[in-house]
Amino acid sequence: MNKLLVWKQEFDNYQTISGENTPISDIDYLKQEIEIDAIRFTYFKIRELFEVKVQIPEIIKDIVFNK
Repeated sequence: MNKLLVWKQEFDNYQTISGENTPISDIDYLKQEIEIDAIRFTYFKIRELFEVKVQIPEIIKDIVFNK
């Protein structure tokens, strides 16, 4: 499916965070394509601009780096 169509569908049916602030309780939120893309972009930009280590939740690490 076209990336923009996926993003539109996810915007229209957006899953928000649970408020518990844990990867397990927020898995539906974290696995949204739009969030994965945002996390991936932010990860690389923060490393590039500030040269700091950025942590990605283990539960989505493979999706972020191997997609």
